[in-house]
Amino acid sequence: MLLNLTIRNWKSFEKETSLVLTPSRERQHRETLSEVPGFRSLKALPVISVYGGNASGKTSLLEALGFLRQLVVKGVAPDMPIPVDPFLLGSASQEDPVVLDVTFLKGETVYQLTVGLTRERVCFESLGQVKDNGGFKELYRRDPSDETPFAIGEGCFDAPDRVRFVFEGTRDNQLFLHNAISQNVDELREAYLWFRDCLVVLGANAGPRPFGAYFMRNGFLDFASHQLHVLDTGIERLEGVDVDYHSIGMPTDIEHQIESMQPDTQLVMIFEKNPGDYDFEVYTATVTDDHPTVRKLRSIHKATGGREVAFDLNRESAGTKRLISLLPMMYDFCSGDEAASCEKVYLVDELDRCLHSMLSKHIIETFLDTCNAKTRKQLIFTTHDLLLMDQSLLRRDEMYIIERDRTGRSQLTGLNEFEGLRYDRDLVRSYLAGRFGGIPMFAGEE
Repeated sequence: MLLNLTIRNWKSFEKETSLVLTPSRERQHRETLSEVPGFRSLKALPVISVYGGNASGKTSLLEALGFLRQLVVKGVAPDMPIPVDPFLLGSASQEDPVVLDVTFLKGETVYQLTVGLTRERVCFESLGQVKDNGGFKELYRRDPSDETPFAIGEGCFDAPDRVRFVFEGTRDNQLFLHNAISQNVDELREAYLWFRDCLVVLGANAGPRPFGAYFMRNGFLDFASHQLHVLDTGIERLEGVDVDYHSIGMPTDIEHQIESMQPDTQLVMIFEKNPGDYDFEVYTATVTDDHPTVRKLRSIHKATGGREVAFDLNRESAGTKRLISLLPMMYDFCSGDEAASCEKVYLVDELDRCLHSMLSKHIIETFLDTCNAKTRKQLIFTTHDLLLMDQSLLRRDEMYIIERDRTGRSQLTGLNEFEGLRYDRDLVRSYLAGRFGGIPMFAGEE
């Protein structure tokens, strides 16, 4: 679980800004809060919603975690600059490091990773474990400007000399955490796996790739069919229809891949015609008796008299196709035993994109219905849908406003920081009246 994200000099966030996912003293919806193992009273919020005008910095906030995930999991190629994106509208910020600080729970341990980066190098990096008594057990610290450029915590590694040797081979443009995992420093693997396996970032233009990755999971197609049916898309179910793959214009390399498949294997193929517009088709290939069979996924609708009609997916509405791209997330959160053990942290930009307000709210309600003291899953989303700014749905400390000032600087503020907001207050009216900031200011307005 994500417990805190602090950023500085990242895109439009020049000054230090924090997204806090530990609850305030508010009493609403306490049944959805997650316990943090090893801590007597610390809990975690299951959901965060972020509101603000266009170009206020909502997407940039989520991209900070996506960027850090990329550095931890995939790293940067040798002799390539680190693709940092500092604040460009100040006098000195372009030369200052981008600072990202993340506190998260993986397994039974709370970790804190802090990095400072320029295009040329990692300026500093540290990873440690946060303790209930306020203590901090440092696993390693890297600071090339210090007399001791690399230090490790006492007793943290079975082979400390080898760890120091791995550091010596870590490039200036590379996180030590990334290199250490590639060199099998297993004491850091749990923290690494949080970034690789738990953190999922879905941009506003996120296409159907996650759907393809989940397609062969046991029970997923039934789950997807059921959700599309009950959510009033007009779809009865999803079903595969046999097609001649030689006649549908597949790329030659894909045809060769199908023809070289081994018996009893399967392949899922997704073809996007216009990425960002949710225009895609899904095919599956299986091999039995040395003969490949290709099926095209189609949606089944009911016609007059109960007759069933199969539609290509590209005939569905943009909202339905956006919903299809969110089905893997819904499956992770809500599908029985797998959902109960889910540790995914989903960051969804513009959750409401192409979706009716009632559908967006239903997705959030369904998620929160599965949250309790023992669950570890989280949903963090940006939105323009003000009907989701609802205290019957979310706690005040689960709602944030991003405001960009006239100098281009973004600031993040939790609604629980505003005094006098009662549990029965109409937040939308206060927001539109400008009390919280974060609304568009058109030319000529003061």
